[in-house]
Amino acid sequence: MEKGERPKIVVISYATFHEERNQLTRSYESKLFEGITFNKGLVSSKYYYPRCTIKNNDIEIEYIDIVKDFYPVPMVKFSAISYFINQIWNNISIKNTVGFPITKKIFIDLQKLAI
Repeated sequence: MEKGERPKIVVISYATFHEERNQLTRSYESKLFEGITFNKGLVSSKYYYPRCTIKNNDIEIEYIDIVKDFYPVPMVKFSAISYFINQIWNNISIKNTVGFPITKKIFIDLQKLAI
């Protein structure tokens, strides 16, 4: 591919959670945050993760520091109301993945390269 040659075949592995991962929804970010903070033994001061958006018909990638930039709902581990608010907020963020906009754009861009 570096020489400009097209491959004879391309295999794409895809699961529905990939859209949530690509958009770095609050729900997915929350899971990453919980995992990172649970494993405090991991030695790294920054945990960057990509967040994709579509702007001007192009995919833009921004790198987010999960530990620094994520704001958990206060008292989420101790209060049923906080936990409920957290779940609602996460569920709203997942609704942005309906229709798989990032994945569709990636596949369209890949198809253009293949033609």
